[in-house]
Amino acid sequence: MSRLKAGNPAEKQRYEKILSAIHRVMADPIHPQFRKDLPQNYKAADVLGQYRLFFRIVPAAQATDVKADVVHFVWVNDEESIHRSGEPGDCYQVFLDKVLRGEIDEYTPDPLPQNERFRLHDDWGSSFVYVSFRRTIDGEEQHADSHLKLNQIASGSYLIDYVTVSKENIGLASSLLARLGESVDSHGIKLTYELESNDRNFGKVRHLLEKFHFELDDIIESVEIWIRRADRKRIG
Repeated sequence: MSRLKAGNPAEKQRYEKILSAIHRVMADPIHPQFRKDLPQNYKAADVLGQYRLFFRIVPAAQATDVKADVVHFVWVNDEESIHRSGEPGDCYQVFLDKVLRGEIDEYTPDPLPQNERFRLHDDWGSSFVYVSFRRTIDGEEQHADSHLKLNQIASGSYLIDYVTVSKENIGLASSLLARLGESVDSHGIKLTYELESNDRNFGKVRHLLEKFHFELDDIIESVEIWIRRADRKRIG
């Protein structure tokens, strides 16, 4: 994945499509489109026709670090094993061989479950940075998640592409932005957010931006451009 992010335009496009496939799977991992005739209940998501993202749903009883089923992504093929149905080197056959040889890692539960978990999935300096935040609620019986994707627009500068929350009105976006703010301040990163006037959450989003040190920089037609500049004085 890291090679694709830093690769040529075609490889970067594939990386984007893989991220999109991950989001499709997370939205409905049991959808019939992912069912394949694969051993051990493995499934696969289509990526650009020639590539497949393989995964398996780990039941909550086996995922001892959480109280819900886990989607465990295990492998995505490359240009040396593109999908050619029935031909040698087809990605499905390569994957099956890996399973038989024990080369596919099993899901390993986190040893110490925590009430809140913030994760930066990519390094600053990458073309794309994916951020997630999870909170345990209702006595560890449920989880609520928030996700954010950043696109690099210049060295040390990122545009917030989207923010999603699985449960509204419990402060997920606030917690995610607070933790993200700590990271960008410590690494000297500037953030940009483009807020459209027809956004159904316009007022709420504006409040969050102001709360977490974004400043209105410009207005282009019906879009407000908000900037957050890093400030090490905020750290700690």
